[in-house]
Amino acid sequence: MNKTEYMEELSKRLRRLPKEDYERAMSITYRHAFSELAGSVGNISSGLQKCVYAASPSLVSSVCAEVYGEAKTARMIMGELPFYGELEHTANFLTSVGDYVFVLSKSAAQGNRCTAEQYENLKKLSHVAEILSYNLNQLMDEIDHGEIELSALNSADKAAQGTLQE
Repeated sequence: MNKTEYMEELSKRLRRLPKEDYERAMSITYRHAFSELAGSVGNISSGLQKCVYAASPSLVSSVCAEVYGEAKTARMIMGELPFYGELEHTANFLTSVGDYVFVLSKSAAQGNRCTAEQYENLKKLSHVAEILSYNLNQLMDEIDHGEIELSALNSADKAAQGTLQE
């Protein structure tokens, strides 16, 4: 059973629960996914920093491939979260990072060294990822302390999507 099938089966089972139990289960699922997203973005930040200091094309290729995988994982995790609108810029950033490091990985695998401009871009992406990681962790802390309710964000997102479809 792949992850999509698993999530569909889990969703079917959750819908059969009483409303309070369903909401609690979904809140736990969302919190877990959000925590995973924050961790993935932190890993992306670290990986990008490693790319900047990688000494050989083979090491750049390897680290960029890891960052690419982490960006893909983070994008997949975002699909499990209920509030897509608020995270649109995060999704775009993850896509851009993934695309950029994929191209660098392929180039480095062919023995090409990064240019000064590419190293500068990696530094900038790393800095943005570091800030994003910090912000996601802050948001996670606010969720953990009850200052923000994921269910409220989910309701707001559903209302916004309903308004957009009308």
